[in-house]
Amino acid sequence: MTQITFYPLGCADTSLVALRDGRRMLVDYANERVGGTGDLRSTCRSSSRKT
Repeated sequence: MTQITFYPLGCADTSLVALRDGRRMLVDYANERVGGTGDLRSTCRSSSRKT
């Protein structure tokens, strides 16, 4: 069974998704925008793949 564990951290939340086949996906969300050349974050739109 797929299991989702939520880690509410206030303004930055994290979710761990454990899939049935043993793979895990960590989703990290922070509601802030910094920008600049040192910011390695990406938006969902710019990092999503078309299938």
